[in-house]
Amino acid sequence: LEQVDPRCDRSFSEMLTVGITGGIGSGKSTVVSFLQQLMEPGTMDVLLMDDVAKSLMNTDERIRQDLIAAFGTDVYDDGGRGSLNRERMASIVFGSSENVAKINSIVHPRVFEYTSRKAKELAEAGFKILLIETALLFSTKSHERNDVNVLVSAPQELRVERAMTRSAVPLSRDQVLARMSHQTDWDQVAYLAHYVLDNSTSDEAELKRSVAHLKDFLLDRWQQKQLAATAAS
Repeated sequence: LEQVDPRCDRSFSEMLTVGITGGIGSGKSTVVSFLQQLMEPGTMDVLLMDDVAKSLMNTDERIRQDLIAAFGTDVYDDGGRGSLNRERMASIVFGSSENVAKINSIVHPRVFEYTSRKAKELAEAGFKILLIETALLFSTKSHERNDVNVLVSAPQELRVERAMTRSAVPLSRDQVLARMSHQTDWDQVAYLAHYVLDNSTSDEAELKRSVAHLKDFLLDRWQQKQLAATAAS
């Protein structure tokens, strides 16, 4: 499958592309929400890559055909013509890093194509920042395509507590720890982030102040990128 590299797209050179990630219970979704509130309208848009991937697996015919070729028609309902069969997909990926890699090789190039198109639309509309929220920022090396990468961090015990109490579906401690065991070792990849936001607080006002600093950092990086582009032209 051909992979479109957003760095080749002019729209990506005009915008600041920012990847943001963090483990379960880190509070990255809350950080993203606060950042959206603080930015002026028309300045930043957000892509939730998990939602993008799920949508494309149902709507992109190339993904559908490649998944069926790799795993059989039962990965979709109605003999391959219906919606993605999430239970079947879960059984395919469970305990198989090879199958996970195969699915990623099918889905991620299409996700990057979508991201490139979206960035072009946003750049034409005058947006400055595209914020890409993804749990797979470092494991898929998609951080290499971004101008800035942000890691939302918190101590593991606090993350466990949050995940147990805030999840839409109640989770036990063992369930949370099991999920964590399949995620990135965040301490090992923190050096890849340009900005680490410590979310070890339970004080919402304090977190908002931290997010305000992040906002200023991102806008400053955007300004630096524009100056560099002007100097190079």
